[in-house]
Amino acid sequence: MSKKILWVALLIIIIIAGLSITNIKTEKQKETETYTGGVDLTYLDDTKISEDVYAVSICGPNDCGVILLNNTGEKTDSFRFKADAPDGFGISFEHDIMQVNTEGIQWNTIYYETSLPTGSYFANITATSVNNPDAKDTLTLRLDVTKTDGVTTKKGDQVIVQYILWDTDGNQLDSGTLPATAGEPEAGSLEQVTYIDGFYLGLLGMEKERLAQGETKKVRVPPELAYGTDPDAHDLGGETLIFQLTIMASAGNG
Repeated sequence: MSKKILWVALLIIIIIAGLSITNIKTEKQKETETYTGGVDLTYLDDTKISEDVYAVSICGPNDCGVILLNNTGEKTDSFRFKADAPDGFGISFEHDIMQVNTEGIQWNTIYYETSLPTGSYFANITATSVNNPDAKDTLTLRLDVTKTDGVTTKKGDQVIVQYILWDTDGNQLDSGTLPATAGEPEAGSLEQVTYIDGFYLGLLGMEKERLAQGETKKVRVPPELAYGTDPDAHDLGGETLIFQLTIMASAGNG
């Protein structure tokens, strides 16, 4: 009887040891099966200085712009934004964490607040995958404070904008003047003509003057914020577009 009990106990020990080894192997497999993520950050303004470095015009104590995040990984992922800004510069985001589909592009509004004098300052913006901390990208912004008392457009501001549209080969595709609501397609009492998302996003953070001409700038709009990535769905499908935007008048100066 004692021998049987001994054999049963030994068998139980062997089974437990086998399960433990299996669990250890499973955990090691999980460690080696690292999720392959990827992210690429760009700035909507067409002001690229060098690889991952953009110039940003700051026209007043409060300003804003648009960062584009491209998920280059193999599945939908969430990304956390972080700003490393110089003393005297406050930087925040509309979304601290964003979920982006694979091979998809999402935009995030970045807000600047500063009391610094005119001059150039540098900040680093980093987006890191929540699921894989090794998947991250950093964008360097040269913040050129050109005015300390200007007023810039924010989401919902109604403006009259003059635009010129080119493709990346420099061919002019369109031009005109439209009423528009900054940052909001198909919004506002001006009953604006509907254009692409990148057009309205580009109007954010532009210096404005009440009933007078304001800032002129260029933006580079990827297909995802233009006419889509399918060249068969639209004549400009799959095309990156360049807009020159000029604020001709603003409905308000606040």
